[in-house]
Amino acid sequence: MKKKTLLIISLICIAVLIFALAFVSCKDDFEPHYFTEYESGYFRYAAYSLMDGKRCAVIVGLTESGLEQEALIFPIELDGREVYGIGYETQANTISPWAPIIEVGSLESKNLKKLFFLKNPIIDIGTNVDFSSKIKAVYWNLEEQYQGWGYNPLITTRSYYKKFNNEVFKNVIFANVMYMYNYENSPNEGCYWIDSYDEGLITFMPPMPQREGYYFVGWYKEPECINKWDFDVDKTGKEIKMDNNLDSEYEGIYLYAKWVEI
Repeated sequence: MKKKTLLIISLICIAVLIFALAFVSCKDDFEPHYFTEYESGYFRYAAYSLMDGKRCAVIVGLTESGLEQEALIFPIELDGREVYGIGYETQANTISPWAPIIEVGSLESKNLKKLFFLKNPIIDIGTNVDFSSKIKAVYWNLEEQYQGWGYNPLITTRSYYKKFNNEVFKNVIFANVMYMYNYENSPNEGCYWIDSYDEGLITFMPPMPQREGYYFVGWYKEPECINKWDFDVDKTGKEIKMDNNLDSEYEGIYLYAKWVEI
């Protein structure tokens, strides 16, 4: 009887030892797989490649200089890599179904107030933005389809608001500053940039627009480019909040680009 008990105890010990050794030998399988991270300007990003070899990136945070900014433009490309969105999900490097899923990367800043989007990110980015910082998303490209990330509030144009399902917009602010290309057959229905300020100075200057064969001179108050907008003195009107009367007279200002032929 004692021999039988001793044999059972020995078998149990051997089984525990084998399991422990197997766990130790496979511990690397449970280490999460992270993409290599880099810094570029205001953004930190994780780099990876798709099966077809395409070089991609996702925003995982802001650099020290990025954390100081009140307004940023969401990048389309970083160091030759197309930016897909903000953050990514990774799992422990194993086929085990119970392995935890880890969210990596977010956009958090105490100073950031506006995030300008030139086009739709490919990945849904709504869950990776710090909404407590009250970041306003500024979005206006009429050729892209709005996906409804839940930004609160969203700054957009009235024409863009009309074009898509109004129900997806909540607490929308209509841009009261419209930057116009100011030449025939210009892209995006003539709209280069939009912004919104509540009876204040325009504090964020958009990048200079580009036009083949022309040099950009500055922003003016009328299409004829007679009176230049003084960013140190001239102020906007009141913020335009959403209402049901979309056909009412526009209360914002238009700024027109002046071009000189090269």
